[in-house]
Amino acid sequence: YVDVTAITAFAKQINLVLLIIIAAAVLICVFLSRSFARSFAEPVQQLSEFAAEIGVGKLDQKDMDFRDVEFGKLAGSMNRVVGELDQAKQKQETFFQNVSHELRTPLTSIRGNAEGILYGVIEPQKAGKVILSESDKLSGMVEDILYLSRMGKAAPEGQAAPIDLREILSLCVSE
Repeated sequence: YVDVTAITAFAKQINLVLLIIIAAAVLICVFLSRSFARSFAEPVQQLSEFAAEIGVGKLDQKDMDFRDVEFGKLAGSMNRVVGELDQAKQKQETFFQNVSHELRTPLTSIRGNAEGILYGVIEPQKAGKVILSESDKLSGMVEDILYLSRMGKAAPEGQAAPIDLREILSLCVSE
């Protein structure tokens, strides 16, 4: 028989060292994985919050700096979209201001002539011509607005969309 107590004690020391190395490796892996997850989750969270702000109509551009190029490109794209949305919103507001002004002018003329007829200040024949003329202007403006509305809803190229032939014919006849 051979005395193996020294070998067994040596094996126990090796096992203890290996166990310590494995525990240290596990701790290092946990630390590195949490660090990696955090470095990935923080930019995603910031971009998600930015997208949520855009969704509720807050159109302020944000200067975000990320270590990853992809997140930086995404943030740049989102800022560009915010700028375009803000410009579109301003154009829409300007359009509605102009439309309301343009509609108010003929309506004021129609109302003034109708009151003139009512109070006997203006000849009905003369006022009727003005009212008809201003009504035609209003109808034209409404048709233009409807046309613009239809253009915004137009189907993309290559896709068939149902159309109302009566509407097209009535537009052709009115012009």
